[in-house]
Amino acid sequence: MSKKNLKGNPPTKVVTVVTERGKQKLRLEYKQNPEFIEVKTKRVQLVMQPSLYLRTKAAAEEEGLSFNAYIHEVLEKTLPK
Repeated sequence: MSKKNLKGNPPTKVVTVVTERGKQKLRLEYKQNPEFIEVKTKRVQLVMQPSLYLRTKAAAEEEGLSFNAYIHEVLEKTLPK
């Protein structure tokens, strides 16, 4: 699952870290904002020819993916963002 955008996700706290050489550095810690995390929740029904299904299923198995994961990957690569 990928984050869409981090612009609206400010750091939740700033931490001061002392390094081995005694220098202080500031580190920003982020807490994941659920608003910016996209999950797979939309379901669709796909009707296709049996021969296309078999070719797609074989390609998915060749890649070591499930049928659903393979379709998702193909769509991600093919469609513009």
